Formats: sequence, C-alpha cells, structure tokens
Amino acid sequence: NYLEDGAHAASLPVTISGAKQTNNGEAGAVWTIARQKGPNTMVHLINLTGLKKPEWRDDELNAPPAPVLHNVRVKVELPPHNGMAVGWASPDIDEGHWHPLRPVKNAASADEYELTIPELRYWTVIFFQQQ
Repeated sequence: NYLEDGAHAASLPVTISGAKQTNNGEAGAVWTIARQKGPNTMVHLINLTGLKKPEWRDDELNAPPAPVLHNVRVKVELPPHNGMAVGWASPDIDEGHWHPLRPVKNAASADEYELTIPELRYWTVIFFQQQ
C-alpha cells in the first residue's frame, strides 16, 4: 500500500505551473503533499482552486465541483537514484488506473524532473517507483 503503511512526510521541492500552489491546504490553490515510503516517492495534488474558504470538507454536498485543471506541469527534485518508473493515478479518472509518464530530466539540475499531468479534478497521486 503506497498511500499508508509506513509512508512518511518527505521534504522535497515540488512546484507546479498554471495554478496557485499551497503546502498547507489553503483555499484557492493546489495542495501539494510529498510522501516517502522506502525508495519510492509519492506526490499528492489536491485541487482546492474552486474553494473560497479553508473548510474543504463538503458533508452536505452543496459545493460546486472543483474546476478541472488541464496539463498541470509539475517539477519535483528527488534524491539521486539509478532508475525509476513514473506514473500517476486518480480515483477521479479512469477508475484509479496507473498511467505511465515520461518525465523530462532538467539538464541544469541532475535530480529535478518535470512532468505534465493531463487532468486534475480533485486528487491525483504521482508515483516515483525506484527500480
């Protein structure tokens, strides 16, 4: 289980383009959360861009749907490694199936990767699985 079972907070530089970003769940932004589990890294993207207030739970189901973000560019700086598989999954798209990605390695920074998530509705997880 990549989402729990020993996953812990990871202090990795993560930046996104095309939307405001938050590291603490601020309304009106995409919340980025990095987690580490052994040699594998997960980056969670939570779309809070449509919210006007910090209470993002919608128990009464009266909030409008989150605006869908397209082609979200993400940069992640990872520790050195020898090889990895990179992909994303979302419970909001394609029944949570794994979608492989081909990240672009930044020539100026050997450990910085740039990738594009085609669609972010509510929650997407990017997986960096070391091989």
